[in-house]
Amino acid sequence: VLTEYLFNSRQDNIIMSSEGFSWIFDDNEIKTLHNFLNKKFKVRIIVYLRRQDKQIISHHQQGAKTASLPACSYYGGTSRAIPHTKTNYYEYLDYNKKMSKWANHFGTENIIIRVFEKDRLKNNDVVCDFMNPIGLSHINIASLRMNESDGFERTKIGHLLNMSNLDGPISSLIRNSANNSGKSSPSREDAMKFYEKYRKSNIDLNRTFNICP
Repeated sequence: VLTEYLFNSRQDNIIMSSEGFSWIFDDNEIKTLHNFLNKKFKVRIIVYLRRQDKQIISHHQQGAKTASLPACSYYGGTSRAIPHTKTNYYEYLDYNKKMSKWANHFGTENIIIRVFEKDRLKNNDVVCDFMNPIGLSHINIASLRMNESDGFERTKIGHLLNMSNLDGPISSLIRNSANNSGKSSPSREDAMKFYEKYRKSNIDLNRTFNICP
């Protein structure tokens, strides 16, 4: 369906947006995607990156919502704010290595990297920010807050339910009955320790892609 839509569209510009792209780590898969798209399109890639400690906290919290989400399988069973480090996390969180693979095929000049921090976004809004580089900043779109993380208690209970393999109406009842205030956060020391693994990679990423001063 995607192939038919892309190659038969008469629009000047096509926007493809999917979290699925962030799960592509294999160089040959990126090369195949490039060769496929390059037949008909000039591609620009816009990617939003979040500081690694904040990213894994948010991503892991997302996995607490249901065992069927990729984030749940990826980080495994734990109710910690930051899961214990595994080697496969570097595939997702080493942004320099990850984005360099895309740049090798699509070109560094076609990669636009934005920092996913509210004060760095246009109007403090990711939707407004995204519209700017694609030339649609003149369109007034009311952004909606979607897919936000659950609160501290609901997140903890969600992880425990995932680990217990309890699903269905009972699981939903327990999740929805849990308090949804507060946030599941690590200690400052744990967050800094986790981030330090990626600090040099981030410096190299900034030099390559000239993201910010």
